[in-house]
Formats: sequence, C-alpha cells, structure tokens
Amino acid sequence: MTRSLGFAVEAFRRIGEQDVISWTVVISACSDNAEPAIGLRYFIELLSEDVELNEFMFTTILRHSMSIKLGFQGHLQTLEATIMKRLSEMEAIVLKSEQR
Repeated sequence: MTRSLGFAVEAFRRIGEQDVISWTVVISACSDNAEPAIGLRYFIELLSEDVELNEFMFTTILRHSMSIKLGFQGHLQTLEATIMKRLSEMEAIVLKSEQR
C-alpha cells in the first residue's frame, strides 16, 4: 500500500459516519494507487452498509473494475506467452528426437 493510499484509508477509518462521498474517495484512491484488490474489499464492505449509491460511485466502480480487468488481462497474456514458449520448446525437442 502506498503512503498516500495509507493516509486516505486512515482518514476514511477515522470518519465517524462514512457516507457515499467518503466511500467513493477511498475506493477511487485504491484505483489511483494500483490497489484494485483493496478497492474491491471496500466496495464489498460498502454493499453491507446502509449507504445509497450515486452516479459518482457507479463511475468509480466502473473505472475500478476496468483496472482490475486490465490487470487480469495482463496476467493472462503473460501466462499465454509462457505457455506458447514452452510448447515451442517442447515441439523443438520432439522434432530433434525424431530426427535421430
């Protein structure tokens, strides 16, 4: 967790009664600091609270979910590239053994 996100989370926790604005700010701070898992935990926690969501929260959640999706896609692309490389290596070994 970055220092600035740590400050945002600490301020959020110190607020007596959290409203949709404070929830939006802390979830947005998670996105801005590349901490989608933490933001997702806050959103899940928010859903159990009696807070009415507004258009700013929906926009924040959409932006946040896109960062999660992009991060997940990056991991999938890395995994796919690794698998393709390994398959090519295995194919080269098989072809080499067949030539003997």
